[in-house]
Amino acid sequence: MNNMADSIAQAPGQAGLVASEGELAGWKAWVGASLAISMGLFWIVVGGWKATHPYDFAALVTQLKVPSTLSLPFAAMLGTGEIFGGLMLLVPRFRRWGALLTSGLLLGFMGYMAINYSELKGADCSCFPWLKRTVSPEFFVGDAAMLAVTAIAGWWAARSTNLKSAALLAAAVAVFSGASLAYNVSQQTGTPAPETMMVEGKPFSIGQGKVFVFFFDPQCMHCFHSAQAMKGYKWAEGIKMIVAPVRVPEFAKGFLDDTGLKATAVTSDHESLRKLFHLDKADPPNGVAIEHGRVKASWVAFDDNQPKTGLKEMGWIQ
Repeated sequence: MNNMADSIAQAPGQAGLVASEGELAGWKAWVGASLAISMGLFWIVVGGWKATHPYDFAALVTQLKVPSTLSLPFAAMLGTGEIFGGLMLLVPRFRRWGALLTSGLLLGFMGYMAINYSELKGADCSCFPWLKRTVSPEFFVGDAAMLAVTAIAGWWAARSTNLKSAALLAAAVAVFSGASLAYNVSQQTGTPAPETMMVEGKPFSIGQGKVFVFFFDPQCMHCFHSAQAMKGYKWAEGIKMIVAPVRVPEFAKGFLDDTGLKATAVTSDHESLRKLFHLDKADPPNGVAIEHGRVKASWVAFDDNQPKTGLKEMGWIQ
């Protein structure tokens, strides 16, 4: 009889899923394993995106009050933790540890958003790729649901063992994330842009993400027509439009209203920026495309084809 019970406990497909003590009911083992695998694949995908696209994620979290100087290492570390947690959820002997780690990540994320809710309400918090979310009550409901699923997966899993193997797995993931970060950094070429520019007397971060700086003279008709043309561009998501009046800055608002050009901010740093970008000898309009803190392209003059053609080739506009 004992041999028969042992055979049933180790039926095909259940080996390694039922706790070594043999106490879990078969249906709990199956449900727990299914939930763990689903959440494990989810965390590997979202963590893999952060690890392979650290600059994109860094640009996002700067909008969530993470200092720009910390956003890039934060992206690498968070991606590492999410991949590691996802992999542990896939491996039965590490499953409970994976559930604890990913639950901790969810709780930390929810706690941060709750503390800063009044300031971040309505902000984009799409920290998971392809899943568009904003800071709202629904955000907490969604994360609470993921937390509940993860808790069940961990509770209905075998006791985790073999800490040494888990540490080796963590080291391998860290090496992968580090190599990915190094590669992404090596791809950043071009003139370094300043981390910030002054907007209404306060520093405004441009060190992350994609930023287009438009230099113009509010009394220049060429600038006026160029701004009207750019108004019709279908910009890619997430691009910031910074405008820099080179003369009579008090007319900047009227210029934007008349042309219909939508700007993220108006900067007063036109002199230092034009000198840095080697545009100080040229008449406006001029433009500079900045990606992840470095100049990707610049336009000394605008015409019927530029900067539209160049921006389209870069994928910044449709």
